[in-house]
Amino acid sequence: MARELARRGHSVTLLTGYPRQRLDSELRPLAQTLPYLPTLELALVRAGLTRLSKRLSRLSVTTHDRWTARVLPPADALIALSQTAWATFLAAQRRGVRTILERGSAHIVTQRAILSAEYARQGLPAARTSVPAWAVRRELAEYALADRVVTLSAFARQTFLDQGVAAGKVVVNPLGVDLARFTPTGRMPRPNNAPLRVIYAGAVSLRKGIPDLLEGLCGQPGIDLVLVGGIDAEMRPIVRRYGGQFTHIPNVSQAALVDHYRAADVFAIASLEDGFGMVVPQAMACGLPVIGTANTGAVGMLIEDGREGFIVPIRDPLALRARAVYLRDHAEERRAMGAAGQAKVAGLGGWVAYGARAEAILAELIPPR
Repeated sequence: MARELARRGHSVTLLTGYPRQRLDSELRPLAQTLPYLPTLELALVRAGLTRLSKRLSRLSVTTHDRWTARVLPPADALIALSQTAWATFLAAQRRGVRTILERGSAHIVTQRAILSAEYARQGLPAARTSVPAWAVRRELAEYALADRVVTLSAFARQTFLDQGVAAGKVVVNPLGVDLARFTPTGRMPRPNNAPLRVIYAGAVSLRKGIPDLLEGLCGQPGIDLVLVGGIDAEMRPIVRRYGGQFTHIPNVSQAALVDHYRAADVFAIASLEDGFGMVVPQAMACGLPVIGTANTGAVGMLIEDGREGFIVPIRDPLALRARAVYLRDHAEERRAMGAAGQAKVAGLGGWVAYGARAEAILAELIPPR
């Protein structure tokens, strides 16, 4: 968003917890950074030490919030990620600055209910839920303060309406995809007798429905499952049950991820709650049909069931299996779905269109000069 708004001629200041050296070169002149705690938190997540990262999370977001409230420059609008902006929104509103909250997932109360039910389903203590009470309190306060809440999908927006947030306050701006990087170019045709290679990319976590993917697809004749991403601590006992029945590839760069998409036949994602899931349009741009749940926001927005792939219910490994078997046995239809998905994503306009939608949201709040 910072890059696209700057390219459109707006004056952008980026207050971030990312280290300056990790930013795109064109963003570095725009950035002020306080990277210490967010960098440590991210390192713990990538090392699979999710419990430690959760303990650090509260300190990380509150420290960042106090810092942004203190250094906030003169502005017409403040755009902030949810859970990081309680104090900053108060500071902005005292100055007459309009406030926009970006929420990457469903409404936090809905998210907590879904994940608490999943922890119980997997026999894990409720206290280990990934949405602590302090986070709920912070976000509810931010929802109330924000002039607009921007969600990433119709699914996520509906959860806000279900929780009683006014419809006019909640808008949708789905994420873009790098159409220059994610292409089928160089994808080698797979032999007709080769096993169907089904890929998932992202966190190997309960929230992403990985237990259902494993149960549905592991050990199925003619189907190879590939999981790309770091394994959350609570998933390790579950993953061990399926040892040797799937391929695991740790976190990879975006450049390397393209090659994994191109080596696959189908992309599958079984998220229980996911505001968008940027991996979905990435895989589609590489020519893969998608099997996913409607609770994966990108699936609900980008996939017409039976055209670019299949939509299945959450917590239904048998439905995942049935659709994967169908695509295994219908190669021509599988390729046609992949081509339809690639055309759908190409027509959305990538990050340029995302920036145009972000600009339109700002224009509704700020009178033109």
